[in-house]
Amino acid sequence: MPGCLGNNRGVKRAACLILVVFVALCVGSVATAHDPIILTDDQTVPEAGPFLPDGTISFALYGSFAKAGETRGLRARFAEGDRLHVSLLIPDRAPENALLDGELPRLEILEPNGESTTHVPDLRRKFAEPFTGTNYIELIDLVGRASEGVYSITVIGGRAARFTVSVGDTETFGTPVEGVTDRAAGIGGVMEWYEGDSFAGDVTSGPASTTDVNEGPVDPVQDSAVASGQTTSDESTRSGRQIVVVVLVALSFGVWRISRMIRGRSTRSSTH
Repeated sequence: MPGCLGNNRGVKRAACLILVVFVALCVGSVATAHDPIILTDDQTVPEAGPFLPDGTISFALYGSFAKAGETRGLRARFAEGDRLHVSLLIPDRAPENALLDGELPRLEILEPNGESTTHVPDLRRKFAEPFTGTNYIELIDLVGRASEGVYSITVIGGRAARFTVSVGDTETFGTPVEGVTDRAAGIGGVMEWYEGDSFAGDVTSGPASTTDVNEGPVDPVQDSAVASGQTTSDESTRSGRQIVVVVLVALSFGVWRISRMIRGRSTRSSTH
């Protein structure tokens, strides 16, 4: 009898440990993600785009340009002294990862006091999003303190390309947002945007001189190198997602098996 109780305690500890690991993996994945929003082609100015009611909440807005000079807009409200964090990224895929400096998108931010600033890319920093298994190149990363009011953010395209604007740091999902056509698009919408190839081949290869603060100058990119690198990136992305799924399934099975063992031993103990 004592031996059975001791074994049950050990089994319960193991079950608790597996549950903790399972929850940590799930929460850890979500904690690194932004709440996704898909920008539409008609949201060319901030007034026509999404309105984020709290600019400190973490959002990622995904859009694309069909040609140079196109714009997409959004607005975000901040309180006085809020942390202001806005980033501009492109997918680490062809053709975006072969864009020249002059072909990269840029940001224009209109502050509540009426002051407007244009920000051009000064980074080429690789960034992996573990929640979706997608890969990006960060071009602009702005951090500061906000003034009270609404900030208008405009992305200006330098070439046909996809882009992502991230706003805020606080991970909260499902916040109501005005001006969003399909709020339920979610991860499926992001993956459709990421895997789209409507811009493939619409880039002239050549040297990209913008330097990465971590990795140094970006080497010249040739079409064949882009294709090879893209294949490797896609394979890594798929492998990463598959590993996460396998681990979560294995942990779920382990929890189920241990719970069955606990019930079985409890039943046997009650009969003695």
